[in-house]
Amino acid sequence: MRTLRWTGSVVVLCIAALAFAGCEGSVPKENAPKGPEIRQGKRKPRPAVAPRPGNIKEAVRRFGAAVESGDCEQLRAVAFFGPTQIKDKPCSQLLQQLEGFEPTEVETYGTAAVVDYSATRGKGTVGFLTGRDGRFRWALRFIRQQGEEAAGTEPSGRRRLDAIAADATQALRQKRCDQLAAAGEGILPLPKQPQQFCERTDALRKQLAKDPGARPERLGANSRLAFYSLLPKPNGPYVTLVLLQEGRRAAFLSGFPVPAQRR
Repeated sequence: MRTLRWTGSVVVLCIAALAFAGCEGSVPKENAPKGPEIRQGKRKPRPAVAPRPGNIKEAVRRFGAAVESGDCEQLRAVAFFGPTQIKDKPCSQLLQQLEGFEPTEVETYGTAAVVDYSATRGKGTVGFLTGRDGRFRWALRFIRQQGEEAAGTEPSGRRRLDAIAADATQALRQKRCDQLAAAGEGILPLPKQPQQFCERTDALRKQLAKDPGARPERLGANSRLAFYSLLPKPNGPYVTLVLLQEGRRAAFLSGFPVPAQRR
């Protein structure tokens, strides 16, 4: 885990808000890569491994330039889901909310990161995740109250978070999507968001069924977000599971899949 303080006027990014303002509630259908076919007589491919995390400062600068441009196309170009991340109207609202954006602190958790920021209209936190191209890309945003911070803070209970991530993985494996929505009531601004991800992730479910031993591994957590990696062997995909915390309660928010690497 690495925490850095920001002292420049570098502009930054967006994430699902306390009402997840400016971000779509649905998640694009996951297109996890299928494992390569193995022809008779050829060596088996190496097992899938986690991608190497990119440079968070470079990602913040790229997002900052997109925000400063006021152009939604540029904002989408640095988003985790690309063009499908956010529609025109919420994108315009998000750019207004980020006017005067200045990052104050960043914390990395392997392939995930959070950035606290201040802006003309208030404070917030943006979440970055490692994308398909190996770069950090913005994925989530939430608004913070005066005096609240995310980067550099401690979660209320790591074992509790571990149990929630494990339960979410089992729900994804067994397609118990309604259970994920029920668990998010009173915690998530959009309780059906994890259900939508679950219903769209058949490729991941098949890989999890092939690897019943696949378990979420904690990447790191703060007082608002927790990140876990999930990598079914041998073909992946590599998925970052995100949990949102509200006080001492927490719930699975969504998963963010990318093709696994082979080394």
